[in-house]
Amino acid sequence: MNKTELAAWAPLYEAAINFKNHRPWEWMYDHEIFGVANPQTGEIGYCSVLGHFKQVYALNVNRGTEGLFGHFVMQSVGQEEGPEAENRHEVLFYQNCLMASFDDRQWLAKEELEIIKALGLRFRGRNAWPKFQDYRPGYFPWFIEEKDIYFLTVALEQALDVVLRCREDKSLIETGEDEVFLVRKPVFEERGIVWHDTYQEPAPFHFTIPDDGPFDEVGLQRILKKTPQGKDVWEAEIFHYPNPVREGKNRPYFPLTFAVVEKKKGLLVRLEILPLEGYVKEARDLLIAAMEGAGVRPREIRVMTGRAHDVLKPVTDKAGITLKRVERLPDLERMRRHFLSSLIS
Repeated sequence: MNKTELAAWAPLYEAAINFKNHRPWEWMYDHEIFGVANPQTGEIGYCSVLGHFKQVYALNVNRGTEGLFGHFVMQSVGQEEGPEAENRHEVLFYQNCLMASFDDRQWLAKEELEIIKALGLRFRGRNAWPKFQDYRPGYFPWFIEEKDIYFLTVALEQALDVVLRCREDKSLIETGEDEVFLVRKPVFEERGIVWHDTYQEPAPFHFTIPDDGPFDEVGLQRILKKTPQGKDVWEAEIFHYPNPVREGKNRPYFPLTFAVVEKKKGLLVRLEILPLEGYVKEARDLLIAAMEGAGVRPREIRVMTGRAHDVLKPVTDKAGITLKRVERLPDLERMRRHFLSSLIS
C-alpha cells in the first residue's frame, strides 16, 4: 500500500476511534435513525448506533431508501418468534449499508491488520479494533471500496455531532412523524463545508427486478398447445441459498434458490440454484420447464414475496394461471426447512 492510499485511511480510523471513545451506544438505541448526506453524491446515509444491548458495537450507515428499508426489515425479523424466527439469518440479504464496528482482533482480516500496523495504531482488548465493512443485498460482507472511505469518515464525524447533542435532548431526532428524519446536509462555502440540520422524508423506494432479457416464449407456446390446465395449486418462491460462493477473486455472493411445490400432496416440482446475475430469465424458463415436465399447467401459483411475484407474473399471465401473493406457504416452507437442514447435516 502506497502513501497516498494509506493517507486516505488515516482520517477514517481517527473518526472511528473518536466515535468509540464517546461510547454513544450507552444512550442511543438502534431504532433511533438520522441521516447524513454524502457531500460527493448527495445520497443520504441513514445512521443507527448499535451496542446498547452489548451484542454489536457499531455505526450502521444505511444507503438511501433501500438501505433504510433493509434496516427496518432487520428490526422486524429480529422481533419475530415461532416459525418466522427461523429465517432471521436472511436479514443479511436485505442490508445495504456501510458499517464501522468495533470487534476483537481475531475477526479482522490480514489486510485490515496490515493497514492498522502501517498507520502505527495500537488496540488492546475486546471490541477495541475498528473494522469497516460493506453490506450489499445478496453479497457476503466485504471490505469497503476506496470511494466509500471518505463518506464513512464523514458519517462517523456527523453522527458523533448528532449523538452528543442527543445525549442532552433527543427531541433533535424525535420528529413525531414516522417518515420524517433529521438529516445533516453540507453547504459548500468559501471556508469549506458547513453542516446544517434539515428535516425531510426519504425518497420513495420501489423494489425492481433486473431485466435479463426475454424468456422462452417458444417453450411457453408449446406448453399452451400441448399441456392441459389442471386444478393443481403450486407454491413457488425465490430465496437465497445460505452458503456463499466465490468465483475467482470476486466478492463472494449468496446464490438464489428457485423452488416449486405442488400443494395438495406437497411434492417437489422443481428446485434449482441460480446465480445473482441472470436469475430472472432463468426462473421464468424453469417455471416453463416445470410445467412441461409435470405435463400440466396449474390453476394457481401462490408466492409470498414481491420478488417472486414480479419474476413469475409475465409467464403466468400468458399461461392463463392465477398468480396469488399470500402470507404463508406451508408446504414450500416444510420443503425449505428440510432442504436447509440437509446442507448442515
